Amino acid sequence: MESYQRCIDEFVLRMSGQFQNDIIAVILQGGIMRDGTPIKRWSDIDLIVISKAYNPLLTQFLGKVSNKLNSKYGLRMDFKLVYKSDIKNSFRRSKYCSSEIMNAINGRSAKVIFGSLDSIFIDGFDEREAVYVYLNVTLLIFRQYYIDDIYTVFDISRCEAYLQRILREETYIDSKY
Repeated sequence: MESYQRCIDEFVLRMSGQFQNDIIAVILQGGIMRDGTPIKRWSDIDLIVISKAYNPLLTQFLGKVSNKLNSKYGLRMDFKLVYKSDIKNSFRRSKYCSSEIMNAINGRSAKVIFGSLDSIFIDGFDEREAVYVYLNVTLLIFRQYYIDDIYTVFDISRCEAYLQRILREETYIDSKY
């Protein structure tokens, strides 16, 4: 868990140094929060970044810092980038926020590691909305693709780790492939 914490701390330090005025909050969620202990070669760091508004430099930064920290710590960081307007407007929320994001904002299996959610309070959120919202997660997947695959350099030496993570197995791939 120590390398995960160091990676998270370094991310927050880098992000806050460059985008402190743009970020409302960064939320740690997912398996690390649910299970408490990372599973070797499987667990990643799931972060929700809530930005005040669209900023193309932030998207590029997330891809670049993810690449650097993933290589440095041998881990994987996954980002969900959400804008305040996506959350505060009920129509946009139904299109851009998954139940995973809504549950994290409401403090379920999540921890704010930077900033505050004080300005994000949502009155009247219910689980039915979360289920509907989950069906509209496509845009978030494309935003994640944008960060992970457009601005992140593919490291061929990590193919074995990538495959093990996808297969969720500890078995090692024959190195001749």
